[in-house]
Amino acid sequence: MHRLYAIAAGSALAFCAANSEAAGEQFTFHVPVRIENATPIISANVACAVQDERSTIGSGRTAIPLSGGAFHGTLTVAFNLGSEHSPLAARRYYCTIELRARDRAGFEFGSGYMAIETDYSRNTGQELVELVPVAQGDLPR
Repeated sequence: MHRLYAIAAGSALAFCAANSEAAGEQFTFHVPVRIENATPIISANVACAVQDERSTIGSGRTAIPLSGGAFHGTLTVAFNLGSEHSPLAARRYYCTIELRARDRAGFEFGSGYMAIETDYSRNTGQELVELVPVAQGDLPR
């Protein structure tokens, strides 16, 4: 059995947003990640984004430093919004995992967000025991 705890429970996600010009209007997410015994994974990222009322207005990603198909720790994803967006416009956030892995024939495939469980199991033949593909919610006001 392979364990891919893509993102720990959303309540464990720590978020900090700076709302001043001096701080660079930066969003910072501290995302707990645990991946175990997932040797088909070649590379993976944690990706986070913020949305206004209509669409995504900023995003960033951080590589997961896998070793032997495993990682357990908290990663920081930080990013600035473009000059056309105010951090005060951000209403919601989401963080997810993006991955590249090898299928049973050795070919690479990519997956992310809600498709990870289906894609990983179908392409590698390995069952994921536990998966939390996304953490999301309203940003604090």
